[in-house]
Amino acid sequence: MTTTPPLRVLFFDVFGTCVAQRDPVADELSKAAKDALESDASPMNHEVRSSATKMVCLGQVIRAMEWDREVDKFASDSKAKHDSVDWRAVDRYRLESLRKLLAQRGVVILQGDSPELHVEEGSFWDESKLNQLAHVWHRLPPWPDTCRGLD
Repeated sequence: MTTTPPLRVLFFDVFGTCVAQRDPVADELSKAAKDALESDASPMNHEVRSSATKMVCLGQVIRAMEWDREVDKFASDSKAKHDSVDWRAVDRYRLESLRKLLAQRGVVILQGDSPELHVEEGSFWDESKLNQLAHVWHRLPPWPDTCRGLD
């Protein structure tokens, strides 16, 4: 008689399956955009403010899945190249990708043409705020039934 070995590992998809992904990311970006536009203390220049005001919602960048697609492609390419994914590199890439997408929309001014460089003064958000927003993926809320399901 064969006995079944005890379960040693349980793994599954997290993004979108265990945690809400799209709406919370879009909501946080949208709230940060609204706060920046309403702030009198924001040092953004006139052109950046004008570009940001014309955008219906910066969260649309996320809702359109551009940011997520960019990062998924980076992770897939990394896995194909190295047979694994360094998630610290993915976090760095999330920040670079967010800078690039926002620069394409005229709301972030980059030093030179490289998204690895920091944003310049007069941008919609400073480097500290961009870093905080890029880490939204670390703060995603679970779906209502996730905790019960894991228990």
